[in-house]
Amino acid sequence: MWELYALWTWLPSFLIAGTAARTGDGDADVSLLAFLAIGVAGVAGCLVGGWAADRFGRPRAAFTALVVSGACCLASPLFFTAPPGAVVLLGVVWGAAVIADSGVFSTALSEVADKRYVGTALTAQTAIGFALTVVTIQLVPVLADAVGWRWAFLLLAPGPAVGALAMRAFGRQPTRA
Repeated sequence: MWELYALWTWLPSFLIAGTAARTGDGDADVSLLAFLAIGVAGVAGCLVGGWAADRFGRPRAAFTALVVSGACCLASPLFFTAPPGAVVLLGVVWGAAVIADSGVFSTALSEVADKRYVGTALTAQTAIGFALTVVTIQLVPVLADAVGWRWAFLLLAPGPAVGALAMRAFGRQPTRA
């Protein structure tokens, strides 16, 4: 969750700043694109993430979503002043990828945790995730003030990178009997 809620929180600001830099119009209406990226693509990402987890395995599905989301973080400066069609493409891909692993993580944890402590494990996972996202929600605008919105979402890239490495290691663990 390092990037999830920070993206959802700050995507409209990023889009407004990028549109203003590209067109000189600081009053850009980005609500439709934000809705497409967060709402529509988010629903699609959840559905595809769940399907992929059942078809290809939870670690592989989560790893793929994390890699795609991390790539979007890293590519975000290139799309800052890109033509609207390219920005829509980034928003939709990132919006789907950033959420696709969420249900997969919870399901994977519930499958490997000691059955007596599944509730506790899920609660701890959720609490840690929300604590992490508080940090990024606070830091993204600080970074944007320091270096500009073009570069602000680079702060989010370490989350999916660490998560992808962890899911790759998790996927290589021997299965428990």
